Amino acid sequence: MKICHNDTETTGLNDQVNEVIQITMIIEEDGKFIDAIDLKLKPDHPERFSEEALEKTGLTLEEVATWPERDVQFKKLITFLDKHVDKFDKEDKLYMCGYHNLFDQKFLRAYFEEQGHKYFGSYFWFEVIDVMVVAMLLRIMGAIQVENLKLRTVAAAVGVDFDEEQAHNAIYDVKKTIATFYKMEKMLELKE
Repeated sequence: MKICHNDTETTGLNDQVNEVIQITMIIEEDGKFIDAIDLKLKPDHPERFSEEALEKTGLTLEEVATWPERDVQFKKLITFLDKHVDKFDKEDKLYMCGYHNLFDQKFLRAYFEEQGHKYFGSYFWFEVIDVMVVAMLLRIMGAIQVENLKLRTVAAAVGVDFDEEQAHNAIYDVKKTIATFYKMEKMLELKE
């Protein structure tokens, strides 16, 4: 099985208005981590960068204005995905795995559309592995006690260190999501 552990950072919460500005993907195949990519993307519409997103990421408009152009980074993303998926084979796709992953999937789909690429579904299965949903199930089962389902809260509940200063950087968040996911997977194994 091929899993694409992923996270995005965006200029806001609306995938129809805001833009993805960082994409991190770590590819796992048959239980082995085999490749990774981290792309930073200059926003085409910095005026749509929400104050909340700027605050959460700790970024400035001046900083993101220096990042590589979106079309250049998209070519790198497709080259990376083409190394791991035969887009002409309907059975060779990646499962997206992340925290609140439908959010990331919507922004990645929007990025594909923005770039005129109609074949997002050639790389990724429609179904996602959402680590937040797994956390919710563990909470319902009584296996974890958490006041909310934020990544930092769930990570701490399963014994994964979480540094709030590094949060909201896609690389950091992906790594913490992976660690949290595999800790929770062990908890589910014990529940059988």
